[in-house]
Amino acid sequence: MVRRLSLVVALAASACATPPAPPSAPHTSMQATLLGGARSSWKALLHPRGTTLVVFATLWCEACKREQPEVRRWASEHPDGGVLYVISGSAAAQVEAFVTERALAAPNLKVVVDEDGHVAEAFDVSATPSLFLCPGSSPARDPGNPQAERAAGRRPAERGGTAPPARDPCTGPAHAMAELPATPAAPTATATTAWVPVEDRGFELGTSYHVVLLSRPQDVPRARADLARVRAAVRGHEARLSEWRTDSEVSALNRRGHPGPVTVSDDLHLILAGARHVAEATGGAFDPTWPPLGALYDEAAAEDRWPAPEALAAARAQVGFQHLALAPGTAAFLQPGVQVGIAGVAKGFIIDRTFEALVGGGYQHIIVNIGGDIRTAGRDRRGAVRGFKLADPYAPREVAAVLRLEDTALATSGNYLRARTVAGRRVGHIVDPRSGEPPTFDGSVTAITRDAAMADALATALFVLGPQEGLRFTCARPGLDAVYVTRDAILSTIPERTEARGRAVKPACDAPAPR
Repeated sequence: MVRRLSLVVALAASACATPPAPPSAPHTSMQATLLGGARSSWKALLHPRGTTLVVFATLWCEACKREQPEVRRWASEHPDGGVLYVISGSAAAQVEAFVTERALAAPNLKVVVDEDGHVAEAFDVSATPSLFLCPGSSPARDPGNPQAERAAGRRPAERGGTAPPARDPCTGPAHAMAELPATPAAPTATATTAWVPVEDRGFELGTSYHVVLLSRPQDVPRARADLARVRAAVRGHEARLSEWRTDSEVSALNRRGHPGPVTVSDDLHLILAGARHVAEATGGAFDPTWPPLGALYDEAAAEDRWPAPEALAAARAQVGFQHLALAPGTAAFLQPGVQVGIAGVAKGFIIDRTFEALVGGGYQHIIVNIGGDIRTAGRDRRGAVRGFKLADPYAPREVAAVLRLEDTALATSGNYLRARTVAGRRVGHIVDPRSGEPPTFDGSVTAITRDAAMADALATALFVLGPQEGLRFTCARPGLDAVYVTRDAILSTIPERTEARGRAVKPACDAPAPR
């Protein structure tokens, strides 16, 4: 038995609520109450030609609050469409106070007071926020699909009767704006040239994996096959380049690198050469030979004691890019105890290889996102520049800024997610290779440059350098940009492409580096 949304609420990360049984009439003729008391048929509220974004929320939903800026942005960017913000389970006076407090207003945004939950139940909403994209009127229908029938505004046939044709099925539900597909384009005579997003999402390299490309409708089967092919290649790269696998090429180098030399593949040689180049350019703020320091702090955390000065000095003596010797086809370590840790750079390298394979397949609009490090080409299906969200390092579930970027790569570094506790002190996974100490900067930095491998390495270096030195380094190098998230501001070398949330954006290269 399903129950009324206004009475039964499960408070979770998305403020879940269970809807009531379906109403006795299809919601194409359902009546809804707008804020202010006006009544209207549901059909009349939906935009007749443009897309309508329908957002279901409750007053107690924290996740809904986080999505409100994105909803307002959607409304402002879609003047040819509309937003229906449906607030369920609360009386009109409470909703009015809520709307005023949150400044929930836009010319094409209407608020629906769904006190008894009957609108939510018609859409089969089970959690808030729930979001649907509803296209303009079209004769196309799918009467055999119960879920499509509910989202389209009709009762499923098995729940009693049939309803007159009304609208195309709505897309959804999604529980965050980022999960919604791009707004469908209005039907035109050239509809056969429309872009279709094709994606592959999952878990690879020990982290999240998400690849999206735009395809012509007739090429979707080929696009799916190409995504499967590049994902298999990712696993092959990991087998050779993972330092966590004892049978990998990197592990073999770490076992036999001293005195060496060890024969290495072209891929590993390229990664090591690039890593050493960044190490030299940053004065060792990034260094691929960091693992002895990581092992030192892991051991100290296990024993709950701070490393002794002599132990720190011994680990530091084993760290230094100058201990890595490269010759054509080989690598060697110039003293015992040296190891290489290339996980970050290797991830960027694999992103680049995946991206290049898709470009070679003829795709022009691509996103390759592995663990939040991204390489992108082209725009979204509407022709708009894509926005990429930066997490707030001081509140990781919040968004600190959105970067509007195309045809580039970006990688973010910070110690806010992965850390260990050593003698009561939090020590992140990034340690300054020069001093052996944890960096003092506690925010995050995103590096933006031509390819993901370079962005990966430079993001680590810029985090270790901190905002003052890191921005001085960045501003002196054309082709490199950086965005630092600090407690007080967003420091950006590309302020015109940076949209902050709750902090001021401060240009980084038009004035002396911030202190």
